[in-house]
Amino acid sequence: GFNFYSSRGQLEHVLPYRELRLKALATARKLLSTGLKRGARVAVVAETSPDFMAVFFGCQYAGLVPCPMPYSMYIGGKNAYVSRIAGMLKTARASAVILPSDLVSHITEAARLADTAIVKTFEELAAMPESIEKLKPFDVDDVAYIQYSSGSTSSPKGVLITQKAIVANTRGILR
Repeated sequence: GFNFYSSRGQLEHVLPYRELRLKALATARKLLSTGLKRGARVAVVAETSPDFMAVFFGCQYAGLVPCPMPYSMYIGGKNAYVSRIAGMLKTARASAVILPSDLVSHITEAARLADTAIVKTFEELAAMPESIEKLKPFDVDDVAYIQYSSGSTSSPKGVLITQKAIVANTRGILR
């Protein structure tokens, strides 16, 4: 599974694959209870945590397209971060954004600028009821997620990554 360490190198949380799968399935149903439809894009602030992993893979199980967004950018301060995230939300055409509670004010402002309707913290999403709608994971040729460039020399650019590309990459690594 995954091990999560503090900035001081201390193990904070262990997330076995079995637990991740169960959390991701429950999260998928919670995401669908927000009214999101198959293929909708869900921005997820990429905090290194079990919550991020559950939402990312929950999107996969629900047939939603996760779009990892940077946790924070200190260059330029709050206004630059809000502007950057708003631009990424807009270009991703994100219907929702899921985030850690400490970024609510920043991300809510960015979501408003980008017309992203659903804004939920990890905790708010976890408290939602689970939809009874049948989960429909992605097919081979579907977009699995959107990966953004760093944006160090220009605005971040989103690249659509398909399930087929992920499998080909994994096979290449295993060989």
